[in-house]
Amino acid sequence: LVIGTDVISGGTTGGTYFVFLRGSGGTPPLSWSIDSGSLPTGLELLSSGLIRGTPSVPGEYSFRLLLEDSKGEMAIENYALSFIDPLVMETFIVADVLVGTQVNQAFSASGGEKPYSWEVVDGGLPDGLSFDTSGVLKGFSINPTSSEFTVRLRDSLDSFVDRQISLEVVEPVKIKSLSL
Repeated sequence: LVIGTDVISGGTTGGTYFVFLRGSGGTPPLSWSIDSGSLPTGLELLSSGLIRGTPSVPGEYSFRLLLEDSKGEMAIENYALSFIDPLVMETFIVADVLVGTQVNQAFSASGGEKPYSWEVVDGGLPDGLSFDTSGVLKGFSINPTSSEFTVRLRDSLDSFVDRQISLEVVEPVKIKSLSL
C-alpha cells in the first residue's frame, strides 16, 4: 500500500480548498484518516481521501495521514500546511490636502506575507507629493489640483491588490472682507 500524494499546498484563508489524496496498492476499498495532529480549522478529511472546506484560521499546521485497505494494511505520511489571510489594502481614502501644507500619510495593509511593497501604477500624483515603497504619501503641493492614481500593494509572495485613490489639493478658506 503506497500513499501517492507527497505534497499538499496551503494558500489563503477564506477560499474554498479541495485536495484529492492518492493511494495505490492494497485491497480496495481504501480509507483515509488522520493519525495525529489536526487539519486547519474549517477543513475536513473524508475517508475517500478528499480534503475540503474553507480554512478560517491562518497558521502552520502539521498532521499525519493514515491510509488503510480492507485487509488492514496501512501506509502513513506526514504533512504540513500553511495558510495566510488574504492581502488587504486597508486605506480607502486620502483626506483633502491644503495648498502648502505638509502631507505625511501612511497607507495600511493586512494579510498576505510581509514585507509589503507599495507603488503608484497608474495616474499621477500632484506636483510636490511622492509615494514611497513603504506606503507613505508625503510632501507638499503649492497648486490646487485634483488627481486620481492607482496604488498597488504587493507582498513577498508576489500577490497584489490595486486601489484607485482620488486626491484633492485645495486652497485654504480665506476671509476677504474684514468689516461689514
